[in-house]
Amino acid sequence: MAICMFWPNSGTNLADFIVFLFLILLSSLWQLIVFLLARRFKTSRIIWAILFLFPSLYLTFDIGYHSLPQVKIRQIIRDGRLSEIPKSAKNLKVYTWHTLFSGESFLCFEASPAEIQKFISGSDSLKDVEPKVYSENRMRIPYPLNYNGDLTHDYFIPDTMAPKWLKEELRNKGRVYEIPFIGERGHNSGIVIIDDLSNTVYIKVVWS
Repeated sequence: MAICMFWPNSGTNLADFIVFLFLILLSSLWQLIVFLLARRFKTSRIIWAILFLFPSLYLTFDIGYHSLPQVKIRQIIRDGRLSEIPKSAKNLKVYTWHTLFSGESFLCFEASPAEIQKFISGSDSLKDVEPKVYSENRMRIPYPLNYNGDLTHDYFIPDTMAPKWLKEELRNKGRVYEIPFIGERGHNSGIVIIDDLSNTVYIKVVWS
């Protein structure tokens, strides 16, 4: 059952799946060792049960804790080296997906133009980043099926793993800031998209 639950997120990544099987093996060996020790030393059933179930209980608690929206938001802010979300922010949305070696985190909120600018100015990763500015004359849109090399607009490939509420497209007034990666392996890069018409901020941080 555990393999089936894990497969949708990592079935396309053979390395992730192999590591996952390895972790299952380690967990099984742990439970076998505990069982043998319990039988040898005649450990009480309560202690045996605690030791036997400890890995599962720990993983359940850990997964439950890190699935809390506020915990996810703090993680995105930390990984993206961004400023704290304005206290006046509303309509917060958060979504994450990950495997053992890769993942993406998404965050969305609405705030006043002044609060959004304060958020941008206070974000360490955006200090020296010049935004790309968009309007009706220069839009940020997906590549058309028959792209002919037109440079009138900026084109991008939609993120198929992103939630439906993520607005990658800007056809009116808006800005885009690129979050630079850190380290030689390119960890924690991303993008901040600001829709200046609706005063909405969309954040994507990539971990790999």
